[in-house]
Amino acid sequence: MIIDRPIQEVWEFINDTSTMQEWQKGYTSTEVIEGKPAEKGSMAKHTYMERGKPFIMKETVIDSRPPHAIDILLEHPTMDYQISTRLRTEAENTTLVQMDSLVRMKAFSFKVLKPLLKKPFQKRQDGDLDRLKSSLEKR
Repeated sequence: MIIDRPIQEVWEFINDTSTMQEWQKGYTSTEVIEGKPAEKGSMAKHTYMERGKPFIMKETVIDSRPPHAIDILLEHPTMDYQISTRLRTEAENTTLVQMDSLVRMKAFSFKVLKPLLKKPFQKRQDGDLDRLKSSLEKR
């Protein structure tokens, strides 16, 4: 995804909890547990609304290399969701954003359904990236 904004602005936006509701579907709030956002080793609880119910995921920042890369692990009793985000300057004031994810289901019923859930997970991530681009480029 190419975003017409400088890399530092993109980095700050994706790691600012006050902007997450603009681009992450269902996001409602963050509670910092330890450290600062986007800092290696920091932890937070993110709350999303899924089908009218709160869905809480614990985030741990595995690695952070501002403004170029961040790797996070989101944990929930049913799954672990690891996201690697890479940012690269493409041209002046233009940033390439690459986001890769790996989902590991914990509950047996979800393990069985994992092949059917791959497309919805990818669709959601693509939608989040589209909203990220739109939100940033409107600023």
